[in-house]
Amino acid sequence: MKEAQFQDKVMKYLRTTYKDYFFVWKVSERYQSGIPDIIGVYKGLMFFIELKVGSNKPTKLQEVTMEKLKGAGAVGGVAYTMEDVQSIMSKVEWEVMM
Repeated sequence: MKEAQFQDKVMKYLRTTYKDYFFVWKVSERYQSGIPDIIGVYKGLMFFIELKVGSNKPTKLQEVTMEKLKGAGAVGGVAYTMEDVQSIMSKVEWEVMM
């Protein structure tokens, strides 16, 4: 599966599962390097998901950006599978409840 196909699948999942309580958008790489593929807000908490397929790994700039987002209070991570996406969103839901 290509990353664009994975991104479409993730966006469909997020829009159907969390439709009443969140806002999410895909980020275009042409604007700024290092920004995660998906950034959203769920019940007031910012989250991000960097999508990767196969053996691809985040770049150093992506890693630094994700650490900065976490330092600012966002929750997120890297997802290689739908299970990874669900795990990230479970963490988001947990943080919202706290």
